[in-house]
Amino acid sequence: MAKELLARSFVNPPPIGQVIYACSWRTSGGDFLVLKMKWLELSFWDFNIIASPDESSCPVDQHMINNDIRDFVEAKNQITVLAHAYNGPLFTWTIKQVDGFLARKLDRVLVNDVWLEKIVDSTVEFLPPEVSDHSPDLLQFRQTMVSPPKPFKFFNYWVKHPEFLMLVESSWRKPINGNPMVILHRKLKRLKEDLKAFNKAHFGG
Repeated sequence: MAKELLARSFVNPPPIGQVIYACSWRTSGGDFLVLKMKWLELSFWDFNIIASPDESSCPVDQHMINNDIRDFVEAKNQITVLAHAYNGPLFTWTIKQVDGFLARKLDRVLVNDVWLEKIVDSTVEFLPPEVSDHSPDLLQFRQTMVSPPKPFKFFNYWVKHPEFLMLVESSWRKPINGNPMVILHRKLKRLKEDLKAFNKAHFGG
């Protein structure tokens, strides 16, 4: 199933990312192409399914909302990936019909926490369709990658300081917007910086 394919791709990602085309959400049919570029974790997906009713130009039936859309959103949340922010049109696929046309957002760029940590200035843009009925996606990022950060060291003597727990609680309670993966990632990153400043202020580290 495509749901299993989605999970496998992020549990054991390829060296950079992958492009999945016409991957049916309910069946294992559809072709996919794996691109090996380096070591980044990102995927371009065409699932033939929308993530919410407002991603369709025409109303969607309740069966799709209760089954396909729900399964897709749950799968994304379970493996903690999120859609990359993008510029361009909401709808990335269109088809002409007798009584008009149908447009939906079937294409998206999914990233995980490794991408968020290593690529800080990537952008995604959906361009006007040309030969295909899908909008091409343009991913851009600087060639100079972020250097691997120095390992974070936790010192046991911190916990003996009377302000330690208050610092941790204060840092963690500050609100952050986003899905659970983004919230956890950003809170941990912020807490790490707060603890570094704490160590420097009280222990000269």
